[in-house]
Amino acid sequence: MEIFICILHERKIVLVNSDPLLNATIIQTLTTLLFPLSWPCSIVSCLSPALADYLDAPFPYIVGVQKKLWQESFASRWERMDEDVVVFDLQAQTMQFKNALPPKP
Repeated sequence: MEIFICILHERKIVLVNSDPLLNATIIQTLTTLLFPLSWPCSIVSCLSPALADYLDAPFPYIVGVQKKLWQESFASRWERMDEDVVVFDLQAQTMQFKNALPPKP
């Protein structure tokens, strides 16, 4: 539910999971559930290390990252990332965010 709320608020969303195919499926499912709305921003279902700078993009995105890559390469970027980034570890079922989400109605 929190992922869906972040999508509606157009946050920068990083999905961490060891299975890139599952990331792609989850991203497709979440964007389909938005109907009749749509996600007008970028989607990358499996981010490679060569595209690590993409996480610093100035616009909302949904990005899937393999868990091993996140732990080895991307987690060190956490301190430099924007305030509106939310990281969901799908296997550990945890959520990290730098800036508090708006209050729930």
